[in-house]
Amino acid sequence: MKNKIMTFIGWSTITAVIVMTVTFMVWAFFPYQTIKFHSGSFETTKQTYKQGDTMQYRIKYCKFTEEMPEITKYYIDGMKIESIDNTPAQLSGIGCGEQLVDFAISPELPPGRWRIQIDVTYRPSPLQTKTITNYTNWIIVEEK
Repeated sequence: MKNKIMTFIGWSTITAVIVMTVTFMVWAFFPYQTIKFHSGSFETTKQTYKQGDTMQYRIKYCKFTEEMPEITKYYIDGMKIESIDNTPAQLSGIGCGEQLVDFAISPELPPGRWRIQIDVTYRPSPLQTKTITNYTNWIIVEEK
């Protein structure tokens, strides 16, 4: 009787270790497909803006997951300044689409030539983070 219990415990332990190892391997190494941006994406509708204006850029994409991404935006001009524009992620649903996205240019942004870096971050599994970085074209920000 004791031998049967030890055999059962042994096989249960081996099975649990195999299941946990396979789960870990899938979470860590499976190439999850999240989103693909098409060429021509992130082009702004105008080239010149004033401080405090709302800029628009067009995105063309195919999304392969229901998960909503975290989107972080930065002003780039030799230095990197994080934007406080907290526009919620507009990339919802699975499928392909095209959107015109609004982006508020900070009234404190110094005049000059800038581009916007957009980081789209997904967490497809507990062990993976996928960040896709894109840039708008260069824009001119003029004093208000």
